[in-house]
Amino acid sequence: MTLEQLCELGYDLASKVLITTKEQLLSSFALAKRDGSVDVIHCPWRDDREKRESVLTVGHTLIGMKEEVTAYSMLSEVWMSRYQRGETSRGKPKDDPKRREGVIVLASDGKDHLFRSWEIGRDASGRCVSLTYTDSPAGFESWMSEALDRALAMHRLKCKIVDEYKAKGEVTLEGLPRHLRKAIEKFIKENK
Repeated sequence: MTLEQLCELGYDLASKVLITTKEQLLSSFALAKRDGSVDVIHCPWRDDREKRESVLTVGHTLIGMKEEVTAYSMLSEVWMSRYQRGETSRGKPKDDPKRREGVIVLASDGKDHLFRSWEIGRDASGRCVSLTYTDSPAGFESWMSEALDRALAMHRLKCKIVDEYKAKGEVTLEGLPRHLRKAIEKFIKENK
């Protein structure tokens, strides 16, 4: 699955939940596997602490998966701020009196990243009626993508080591991070 397809999947889910069923959109992560299937993990959070815990949990889940994951995406409702050229920052979007509601999708294969955003349109009664694509920033930084890129790299290393074990019947685990070593040891124990 391409990064663009993961972004489209996020948009489709957000549109269905917010516009069609009129429900709350839960932040979620999609893990695209080599066989073309996608696992979706819903991770609602209320604050930055819970957001960090969710990313950590998804990272550990990713490392422990048996099937090879080729890419991931993160979908979430957000507050967005827009600025005119030369306008100074009004702080965090959640504290901006001119903030707008939006939906974002961040997709990555560990090397390339794709970011998409849509502004939420509401009717007079406050119901979501549209998601309008907004220009996505050309360059962006995300602590979430950095953390999940590291987890994806460890997952790929684990898959490579497990394949080596299957081929040779042995493998060296010295020098690997503890959580990666534990995931590989668990796989070997389950497949003896």
